[in-house]
Amino acid sequence: MKKHSWMNYLILLLLCCICAGCLAEEVPDIVRNTPGSDQLMIRTDYSNADNWLARPEDPDKTVDLIYFYPTVFSPADPGVSVISDIDDAAMRKMAALAFDKQATAFAGCCNMYAPFYRQLDASYSLTLSEEDHGQLFGYMVSQDATAAMDYYFEYENNGRPFILAGHSQGSETVLYLLTGYFKTHPEYYSRMIAAYVIGYSVTDSVLNANPHLKFAEDEADIGVIISWNTEGPENIGRHNAVVLEGARSINPVNWKTDSTYASAEENRGSRINGEILYGIADAQIDPERGTVITHADQAYAVTMPAALLFGPASFHLNDYDLYYMNIAENAQKRIDTYFSTTR
Repeated sequence: MKKHSWMNYLILLLLCCICAGCLAEEVPDIVRNTPGSDQLMIRTDYSNADNWLARPEDPDKTVDLIYFYPTVFSPADPGVSVISDIDDAAMRKMAALAFDKQATAFAGCCNMYAPFYRQLDASYSLTLSEEDHGQLFGYMVSQDATAAMDYYFEYENNGRPFILAGHSQGSETVLYLLTGYFKTHPEYYSRMIAAYVIGYSVTDSVLNANPHLKFAEDEADIGVIISWNTEGPENIGRHNAVVLEGARSINPVNWKTDSTYASAEENRGSRINGEILYGIADAQIDPERGTVITHADQAYAVTMPAALLFGPASFHLNDYDLYYMNIAENAQKRIDTYFSTTR
């Protein structure tokens, strides 16, 4: 028996070495060369309730929301790691604040789910080439976001339809899930009511390369992507890190995809510092730039040093805030459409 035990041990060791070699070959060089990437080799355990920002014990609504927060991580020492720990206290605190600002727009209609996930330092990732950025970001999504989705669908979803939502890095995460995870899981994707990919660009090239994805055309279509980046007129022609060539937007006030103007009086309500305000933000799509242009007070626009990334008149930090009540009402409308057409 002892001989067989040693033989089994050697076989197991050999198999582990082979598998480790295969996995190593699949890790892109940019991942290996990124400070702190070694921690990505350990998957986050989403059966641990501590790794969820929001996960209801007794979901009582017919629809779920799965939310990914924007960039809220800033490394203490970029030379050591530009990737957050899953239990980074500062990241978790800021993620909770982002959840309150953004995800609560869906609280009236959805059971709220939000996994904590490891993030990239934006100042690092935005200096990478398009190829390196795509490989690094794709690898990160294949770790935490994918593991969160696996756990959610196996243990939490129970066949309910769902909405995806994110902002900035969170929206890029959602987009990678849409082009990867949900392409290989059509049984889940068929129950997606909508994906709010706000504060990041959904481009023609991405949609053309992924024919299973559809961009929203009006206020009530389902199984679609909703996206916009909010800017002031002074930002046109200026660099904005989240505005990519071929970007698509839908107007969050009138839910049109053309340049039809929507006045601030048509806006259903902005949420600024927790208070609902009216007449704050108009909206009009710039079809060439693919963004939503607003004449909202510049006091809501980003300030330095964020302006270096997003431009002097970007409302990136207020993509949700300025159109908060519009998002809430729109989500309910799409939910109503889903149930009226699937029953």
